[in-house]
Parts: sequence; structure tokens; C-alpha cells
Amino acid sequence: MGAARRFDRPDHRDPVARAMAAMGVAELCAALGIERSKTEQKKWTCPRHGGGSLSVRVKDGILLVNCHGCGEVKGSGFDLVAAVYGLDARLDFVKVLGIAADLVGVRIDDSQGPRVPPPRMVAAKVVAPTLDVDTFDRIAGLMLERGRLELDDEVSAYLSRRKLLDLATDAGWFAIPRVDAQRALVDDLRDLVGIDALRLSGLVNDSATMFRHPANRLAIPWRAHGIDGLVATLQRRALDASEPRYVFPAGRSPSAPFVVVEDLEELESSTPIMLVEGAVDVIAARWVLRDKQRDGLVLGLPGVNNWRAEWTDMLFGREVIIAFDVDKAGETGADRILALCTHAKNVTRRRPRGARDWGAKLEAVRT
Repeated sequence: MGAARRFDRPDHRDPVARAMAAMGVAELCAALGIERSKTEQKKWTCPRHGGGSLSVRVKDGILLVNCHGCGEVKGSGFDLVAAVYGLDARLDFVKVLGIAADLVGVRIDDSQGPRVPPPRMVAAKVVAPTLDVDTFDRIAGLMLERGRLELDDEVSAYLSRRKLLDLATDAGWFAIPRVDAQRALVDDLRDLVGIDALRLSGLVNDSATMFRHPANRLAIPWRAHGIDGLVATLQRRALDASEPRYVFPAGRSPSAPFVVVEDLEELESSTPIMLVEGAVDVIAARWVLRDKQRDGLVLGLPGVNNWRAEWTDMLFGREVIIAFDVDKAGETGADRILALCTHAKNVTRRRPRGARDWGAKLEAVRT
């Protein structure tokens, strides 16, 4: 006798799981707004950290997912749906199952009982050691001291072309040295915090001798909300079209949207919240709002699919403006977030008129 029958709980997982597998990988990923990797064949963009290292495949009639980059998206198709919607596949299973069923067109009869997975024994999860935010902030502080934007001609020129240099400087962004000069900085960081802590930062290779993704030289600090603005993680951008364009430290994905932390000090209950894609769009949209003398706290998601369930609390009772990019992923993501804003006061969709995103809008209107 199956577990579902023993506990008098019908198990709706199987038909939905089979339907996801039968739908096909490409079709399912398209329905979830997940794009193909631009660098890895047969890989997809991870909805958790944004890198193109997500494996999605069907084996023996079962959909299996595994991100080889962050390792946080792993398991079944339900884990993939949960990652896209910022949910926990176990704790939020009722919601995850409902979303998956709607996605593949499987009707679940609520009269049959609660839509929960049957209880099962779960092996204890081994938690890898992590680096505390204070130590990571010390690492970022030294990197900022050595990499001020005005001292790096290449990174400054890139930001100037995009009319972002003064905004990025005010936001505390900085430059990583050129590849041939990075070893000296890594050595100083190892002397500052020790080799074990530097490895745990996720910024360097296993031998702690070089930065991971050395070509991603523009460093964007993502500061923790409410912890004195400490740098919780660093996003780094390549200056050209090489991939990956954006990277986070290994195992250190953002725990909160990007925000200019000084804005939080002036946040009032009546302040609208504007959701955009990424840190560049945050500082660009802030400038556009202020240029038009409009109020709003701008929050940047680390990728249009990377919404976490706990972030919904920030929107409670507020006016919410969903201002994602004007493309297929942005439109799909806007619809997804719209469905989650059930406790917001008012939700609207705004697009950067005449531009694909807010960074491009800034380039077009700023003199």
C-alpha cells in the first residue's frame, strides 16, 4: 500500500511529474521563462544565480534538474518550478504543485484531499561551511580601496559610455585589476583574512591564487538590508560581450534584491516600490525617477526569474511598479511577479519607453 493511501492523502505528484517530463525540456523551460545558455551547449540559465550552467533532462520518464554552478537548484521538475517562483519545494509544496499543474494542464481535484506530498524520511542535509558577512565585507572593503573607479581607465571608460560613471561611483562600485595584476590583490586578501576564509568567499579558485572569472572586472557590491549596509555578496560584470556577463561568488547568491542602501533610511509607508532587473537598472531607474521628480524605492532582482517567497513581505500594502525589460523574459517575469503580489496595495506594469531596459533609457535621455 502506497504512502499516500496509508495516510489518506491522495498523491497528486505523479501525474503532474509525468506531464512535465512529457511536455519536453525546451517547451517547459520556455513556459517558465528559462532561456538557453549562451556559453554551454545543452545547458540553461539557472533561475537562482543566473549563470548558464543548469542541466535539465528527462531520464526514465522523470524530469531531472541540476545547476552545476550554484548547486542550489537540484532535484525534480518541482524543484525547478520552486526556484523560478522563489519558493521552497518542500515547505511551499502546495503552491509549487498548483503552479506546476496549471503549467502542464493537469487538473487537480481539491475535493480529493489536501495537495501535499506524503510524509517521507529525509536524510539530514549536510550544510557546507559559509563565510560570515563581516569577513566578506572586509574582503570587499580592501577590494574597493584598491579598485576605485577613477583609477581604472578601462572600467571608467565603459561606465562613461553608458553615462553611469558618477552614479556607479556614488553607489560604491569598483574595479577588479586587469588580469595580469590580479595576483597581487589576491595575495593581499589572503594575508588579510587567511586562505580558508578567502576560499569560502567564492571569489577565488581552489588554490586561492586567482579570481574566478578574471575578465569580469566591474564589481557591484550587494549590501545586506538592515545589517549596517555590509557587503553580503559581489556581482561582477564583463566589460564586453563575453559570457558569463554577470557572475556572483560561488555559493553566495543574493539574499535580498539590490538597493542603494541609503534609500532604505528614507523609506516611508507611502513610498512606491519599483522592481527592475539588476543593479545597473536600479541606479539608472533611480536617476530617471528623480529627474522627473517622482518618488519610489527601486529594487533590482538578480535575474528576472530569481524571486524569493520571503521578499513578498516587502510589498505588503504598498504600491508596486513592475518595470522589467521589454523582452520576452521581462514580460513573462512581470506576469509571474504580478501573480505573487496578492497583498500589495496596487500593482502596475511600467516599461522604459523607447528603450529595451532602464540602462538604455538612461543613455538615451541623459545629457
